[in-house]
Amino acid sequence: SEGVTIDSVHLTTGVRSVHFDAQAGLYLNDVNIKMRGFCDHSSFAGVGAAVPDRIELFRVQALRAVGGNAWRMAHNPPAISRLDFMDALGMLALDENRDFGGHGGQGGSTTESVADELTDMRDLIMRDRSHPSVIWWSFCNEVGCRNESSAKA
Repeated sequence: SEGVTIDSVHLTTGVRSVHFDAQAGLYLNDVNIKMRGFCDHSSFAGVGAAVPDRIELFRVQALRAVGGNAWRMAHNPPAISRLDFMDALGMLALDENRDFGGHGGQGGSTTESVADELTDMRDLIMRDRSHPSVIWWSFCNEVGCRNESSAKA
């Protein structure tokens, strides 16, 4: 029917200015701030990564309650609901898509090519670019960009 909404998307967006100074550190919207952060491996006891939204909210609130303002999404892209809560509660996010390659004991090997891994990173940035909580992205993690499989590509 004409004039009937078939589908819709609600998207909260935000704009921040971010820059780093070698002496003073991080500036967010031209205000010098100190990051007090945590790291998370996107899992929760008993449910793994299938975390209900209310748990994501609880976790963001708990970090804020102890003075945290930053959260590294270790190894995997976070659930969208987590970024939504971080946006609403004024936290900063390091959005990460780990390169799973590496030397033995540091991530193993992967069948993905360098092009595949770069596509994954591009997709993550495209997905999360409107979230004001995301102020930077990470690739390769502590393994470093030493993907043995991709090095052969």
